[in-house]
Amino acid sequence: MDAWLKNWVDELDEGYERLKVAKKEGEERAPHPNVFRRLLSAVGVTRPSPLDESGESL
Repeated sequence: MDAWLKNWVDELDEGYERLKVAKKEGEERAPHPNVFRRLLSAVGVTRPSPLDESGESL
């Protein structure tokens, strides 16, 4: 029984480590815009530019 439990804990620990690595890799990728921002950009509503029409900063 002790060997079975140790093997089970080892497998659980390995699985946890794989999940941590996968999560870290997912966080390193470029973030995707959320659904709300995608919807707004689809209808043409975007954030105002920090530059006015002449190219000068506001």
